[in-house]
Amino acid sequence: MWTRASFALLLLMACDPPNTEGLIDDVACPSDSRCPNASGAFRVGAARRVITPVVESWEDEDGDGVRGPGEAFDDVDGDGRWDPVWIAGFDPGRAATGVHDDTWARALSISRGETRLGIVVLDLLGVSHDDVVDLRSAAQARGLDVDHVAVVATHTHESQDPLGFGGAHLIASGYDRAYNERVIAQALDALAEAIDAEREATMTFARSAAPHLVADSRLPEVIDATITALRFDSAEGPIATVVIWGNHAEALGGENTLVSSDYPHYLRRELEAAYPGAVAFYMPGALGGLMNPMDIAGCPDEAGRETCATGTFEKAEYVGAGAATIAIEALESAPTTVVEPALAFRANPFLLRVTTPEILGAVQLGVIPRRLFRTDGTRVTLDEEPTAPALPWDEVLLGDVRIQTEVNVWTIGPLRFLALPGELYPELWLQHPDGTSLAESRPGADYPFLAPPPSFQSLLPEDGTTSVLINQANDAVGYIVPRSQWDRLPPHTYGGDPQYGEGVSLGSHVAGALREAVREMR
Repeated sequence: MWTRASFALLLLMACDPPNTEGLIDDVACPSDSRCPNASGAFRVGAARRVITPVVESWEDEDGDGVRGPGEAFDDVDGDGRWDPVWIAGFDPGRAATGVHDDTWARALSISRGETRLGIVVLDLLGVSHDDVVDLRSAAQARGLDVDHVAVVATHTHESQDPLGFGGAHLIASGYDRAYNERVIAQALDALAEAIDAEREATMTFARSAAPHLVADSRLPEVIDATITALRFDSAEGPIATVVIWGNHAEALGGENTLVSSDYPHYLRRELEAAYPGAVAFYMPGALGGLMNPMDIAGCPDEAGRETCATGTFEKAEYVGAGAATIAIEALESAPTTVVEPALAFRANPFLLRVTTPEILGAVQLGVIPRRLFRTDGTRVTLDEEPTAPALPWDEVLLGDVRIQTEVNVWTIGPLRFLALPGELYPELWLQHPDGTSLAESRPGADYPFLAPPPSFQSLLPEDGTTSVLINQANDAVGYIVPRSQWDRLPPHTYGGDPQYGEGVSLGSHVAGALREAVREMR
């Protein structure tokens, strides 16, 4: 969960080589000259690398959670200075005091014929599209034979700030370029190993649900509790397992100061115990709304009373191990196995408008680096242009200041994955029989008379494939709120107080912009 103030800074932050302006081209495989066919053996490889930050702990003598002058610290690098690791996900100012479990870069390489998709999953709150572009450029420079690299964040709220808004205070950047460069290097090492480790494989998948492990903290209550589980097997044994599930990785809450991947740590632990030798992956499904484990009863007793509270590792284990158990049972009891599944993927980068004055102001302050573009694709640079607040506001408000982001579709056998760069409200994914979404339109909202938009599922081809949603893919643009439910101005739909969500969104236009970008890939 992000505070409104901290998210205003997140949005500032705002292998396909970019052009001279930093823009990238779309990808379509198989069909491009670089990936002319996807026939032949289906091959899969997996690997992982640690990205745990080095934490210089300190003696919190006054118990205020902040290192004060004179409080002793562990000078790991011997430079005589305390080098804080800022944890991102709630309010700024949360310095790590230690490490509970390692955070990871995990890489999955999937190929067929002359087509290869690389998927990197990082234990981070999110990944800036700028860093995704840099990672792809580094993969190309390294000579990795991969047609497209997708980068997904687990959205853990207990790891080092990768974006910048989690620093010491609101206008102090928590972005550590050296750490992000290390993450990219480790991710590329994992991807290179995964490519080298590819073996002929089959794909097994199953679906179940975990409604008791996820809650919705915003009305209307709409939850997609679906767990999609995959296993890739070679003749020698399992290669990788994947669980996709929409639930914020924030069971540890906003007071924890130990670096952790939160409940995905326990989810992957159970998967790797069940399938020795296989690398386990977690990717988030629909997160918006807000899908969370904080509002469920942790470790309930026979009377349903909570026995492990939010903020404890016991609750994180209850959520993660519980989801893993459901996934494993589904894979063992009612799976579908596909031999030589088809492989295809598309990526559609586009420019998303930015109209928030605070965002452009923070870019000028350097709190979070983000490349800005005009509608025509030329760069807005602070070296050559007036300072951000001095940009003509008529251009800003008309949408002429934008960031680059992207949407992806991956087809692997009978599954079609829609990978979006933020946190989609489940009511925009789930649908009625006619393909309209579950988004409501009620009096009191800012746009109260809008018809329900089509669901994102309905935008995908109806060809017998099963649609699966992935969030926090290739960027972190915040909550993707149904425009019909946008409710920032009074009177509010559900009473006198506004609900959480709009203040941590780029705007009411985001869902429509993403919807159009998905349509363009059909």
